[in-house]
Amino acid sequence: MLLNDMVTYLSSGGGWTGGTNLFAGLLPPTPDEAIAIYETGGTAPEHTMGNVAGAGVLERPRVQVISRASTYEVARANAQKAWLLLDKLPTRTINGVQYYYGQAVQSPFLMGRDEQQGSPLVAFNVDILKAMSTTS
Repeated sequence: MLLNDMVTYLSSGGGWTGGTNLFAGLLPPTPDEAIAIYETGGTAPEHTMGNVAGAGVLERPRVQVISRASTYEVARANAQKAWLLLDKLPTRTINGVQYYYGQAVQSPFLMGRDEQQGSPLVAFNVDILKAMSTTS
């Protein structure tokens, strides 16, 4: 799955640990310093010419990364670190899925504050190009 693959990738290069301070699809109340990855609307898949309907070959999902910390500076630094890893994501296989590239939609930005702690939230979005999923 896309989010688990992104957690695997960021864990390998960012110094975060999945389920401890790096989360797929949620940003739990603790720890205060954490990264969450969400799947958002991407764009249409790539198709090939052929006589089979729905013959997509590549998917174009989008993910949003949200960094939270007790200070803006730390939240921004963690977001920047993740941004550098995901923007220009090199071609690689992650958990058996072929990924071709990642491209940041924008630089990290302050999106607001956490409702529970009031901690700053810094986010960015990344477009991904990957092999078509074969599971339903």
